[in-house]
Amino acid sequence: MRKGARSKERGAGSEKREAGSEKREAGSEKREAGSEKREAGSEKREAGMKTPAKTFQELEVWKNSHAFVLGVYRLTAAFPADERFGMVSQFRRAAVSIPANIAEGFRKYTAADKARFFNNAEGSLEECRYYCILAQDLGFGNTIIFKKRWMGSQGNWQPTFAGFGSLDSSLGA
Repeated sequence: MRKGARSKERGAGSEKREAGSEKREAGSEKREAGSEKREAGSEKREAGMKTPAKTFQELEVWKNSHAFVLGVYRLTAAFPADERFGMVSQFRRAAVSIPANIAEGFRKYTAADKARFFNNAEGSLEECRYYCILAQDLGFGNTIIFKKRWMGSQGNWQPTFAGFGSLDSSLGA
């Protein structure tokens, strides 16, 4: 083998070693960046910031809406028997739709899909507001106490369903 050929081989080997060294350095930088991200996540948790929910059951708004459904079932159990297939059915259906839409929207991938399901849940919530008014006017039960529990003093659904406005951040979307 000629002297020039050996130096070319050595040069190629040296270049490969340098490229390998650069790859190791890049990998090290990536690991450091990943470590920094984990530390930032840890700092957020310590500062009271929430991490994205892994299941819909971790969402406060879902927990509140599920409790709301249980309350609707208890309230409507005292309604007149002849309303069993009328208002009782409608009220319960609308109430169940709230956490069901939150759960279904939770697994959607696009922001538009998520928003559509959460908007449906909000619509069902407003439908329940009307059923509270109607039940009170028809004398089917004291929905004033029920509404106070779920609506607060402002007459809106806050803070029970305050999560609707921030679901995107809760979901990491």
